[in-house]
Amino acid sequence: MMGKSQLNLLMGETQELYSPDEAVGYELAGSSALFKGDYKLVRNFPPFGDKKWRLFNIVKDPVERYDLSSEMPKRFSDMLKDYEDYKTKVKMVEVSEDYHVIKQLQKNLARYAEDGTVLH
Repeated sequence: MMGKSQLNLLMGETQELYSPDEAVGYELAGSSALFKGDYKLVRNFPPFGDKKWRLFNIVKDPVERYDLSSEMPKRFSDMLKDYEDYKTKVKMVEVSEDYHVIKQLQKNLARYAEDGTVLH
């Protein structure tokens, strides 16, 4: 995840960390998101999702129940473009299409058990 120092926000020197037109992206274990203003573009891999991109207004819908991608196609496509720009900027290597976070965790744990690595 790319980000900024929150010091000025915590010190009360500013009211917002990012401007409404500034995109902030992240990727973790196949799941991806991009935040921009009041909106969040998100894609989750199984078992937490179906790999489909969705768009939410996280101010009006903080629990992300109402996908706005079909109601706001321009915002959706613009944010997808922003995410692609983010991927390029950070030189992201995406997981394969068959990636499954729980199965990968099981493989990693088995490998650690085989080589005697102690997990803390």
